[in-house]
Amino acid sequence: MWYRTFQYFIVILCLGIFQTSYTQEVNEEIHIHELKQHIKILASDSLEGRKPGTRGGNLAADYIKSQLIPISTPISHSYFQKFNIISGYSIGGDNFFRFGNYSFIPAVDYIPVGYGVSAELDAELVFAGYGLEVKKNELEWNDYKNIDVSGKWVLIVRGGPDNIVDHKRFLQYSIDRLKIKKAISKGAKGVILVNSPFFKWEDRLMNLTTGNKERDSIPVIHLKISAADKLLSKKNGIRKLEQKMVRKKKSSAFSINKKVHIRTQIIQETIPGKNVLGVIEGNDPFLKNEYIVVGAHYDHLGFGGYRSGSRMSDQKAIHNGADDNASGVASIIEIGEKLYLNRSKLKRSVLLIAFDGEEMGLLGSFAFIKSKLIAVKSLKSMFNFDMVGRYNNSLKQLKIKGTGTSKDWDVVLKKGAKGSNVDLVLSEYGLGPSDHANFYRNKIPAIMITTGLHSDYHTPYDVIEKINFKGQKIVSDIAYELIFNAATEPLEFTFTPTTYKSKTGLGVDLGIIPDVKSKIKGGLQIRDIVKNSYSDKAGLLKGDIITKINNVKIKSLKEYVHFIQKLKKGQDLSISIVREKSFKTFQIKLD
Repeated sequence: MWYRTFQYFIVILCLGIFQTSYTQEVNEEIHIHELKQHIKILASDSLEGRKPGTRGGNLAADYIKSQLIPISTPISHSYFQKFNIISGYSIGGDNFFRFGNYSFIPAVDYIPVGYGVSAELDAELVFAGYGLEVKKNELEWNDYKNIDVSGKWVLIVRGGPDNIVDHKRFLQYSIDRLKIKKAISKGAKGVILVNSPFFKWEDRLMNLTTGNKERDSIPVIHLKISAADKLLSKKNGIRKLEQKMVRKKKSSAFSINKKVHIRTQIIQETIPGKNVLGVIEGNDPFLKNEYIVVGAHYDHLGFGGYRSGSRMSDQKAIHNGADDNASGVASIIEIGEKLYLNRSKLKRSVLLIAFDGEEMGLLGSFAFIKSKLIAVKSLKSMFNFDMVGRYNNSLKQLKIKGTGTSKDWDVVLKKGAKGSNVDLVLSEYGLGPSDHANFYRNKIPAIMITTGLHSDYHTPYDVIEKINFKGQKIVSDIAYELIFNAATEPLEFTFTPTTYKSKTGLGVDLGIIPDVKSKIKGGLQIRDIVKNSYSDKAGLLKGDIITKINNVKIKSLKEYVHFIQKLKKGQDLSISIVREKSFKTFQIKLD
């Protein structure tokens, strides 16, 4: 206890010291020693991984605020934007599920699902098969064709026709949340989900923890198969109905013509989150009301552990997050300092913002946009910094994603990178697993600046000793020029929606999104496949385990990242995978 108290005192002392020194000396150039000092504090053991709502997370926010005070002004009289983060759910004491003579037991026979609402509904029950309505090319399935679900409870089997015949054609349409939204669009007032008897795991109830950003507008229940069979009849149990649907290759949806009376009570558990933000005002009388957003998330994984996002979830250890994303925060502080000293040249205003809750689902950026502290229409463009501390001195590459979100990025990039010997590896696609995605979804042109993924990602080994500070200065200097151009050039920043186009040179450009949480040994498991990518067209699927690429063994994320960094246009790839205990090989040509 004494030691922790002493650590806390030292951190607070450091915060005070650095706030004082920073106020006295605001440097026009970006300095390596200042980048290092920011990361040294933010990624220190004393901040314990900067998990939202913890002492370490709050200390990080206080430190960032201390750095923004000398170079920016607050919004609505505060440098903090506070919001709630859903940390979990619990079942309230007022839940019941009644059907005829049956009364099901919560947490035994069924569970209310966290992304549904607390509500009471006494209504007719309809069996809606898989809850699918798909018509694309030769792929067709419609569970709603011959039923009316308006105002009713809808019973839906999870998964799809692929549950029995494992070709995964319907996989992308079989996500629970998509099915619920479809049911809502058809007028359903409640959804009951039931596992397929053909799933390869036991018929266990879901966990209540299901997400943080939004909840559906109707109650959602997860019901065990044994209980669902009682809602139907012995002749029409879930297993028989599913076999019938797959055999006939069409829905067996029907009205059960009986009512169910259900009340759900879900208690939402929250922790406090806070974004840290400040404005450098522009000087043009009209353009100063337009904002260039310069952002980076400051939160990380705390001590790791189960469901934390750690790739070593079996270990409880401080995840310092030096690159992810103390590096990004350090860069926007230094860039902000230089912009402040050149503020007389800025036409547009610049909003510096450090997001909380990114690791839990891009929550800080979602909360900021939803708050309308600044009108969405006034946000002209967004620069997101995520993991900018592992610059490779040999490759000399800086990855910039989202360049297709506005044609004006061409002007910004061309002028900003002039004279640099750094290879800007550009990707047009606007979405991605970082905060820029929420801006893109709100039709704001947004790019992400990064030095890329590495084998220490989301492990306790992402530490300050592995940061390339000279490289980070190079990245920050280039980024400053890009931001300065965005704030001074007469650009409209008209939003352009993007579609995925495969380009080599970036890890995700094969369309493979690695499962960084997987504990699979001797290979790299695929978390997802990007639609219309090389890998999608070749036939690779979510859940496949990559073992070799061109006879190079892929044992982990490290080997995969090392291999794809060297890819060039025109190459032929042979990717060996394991799928359901079978070995398969797929050919890809990078044309």
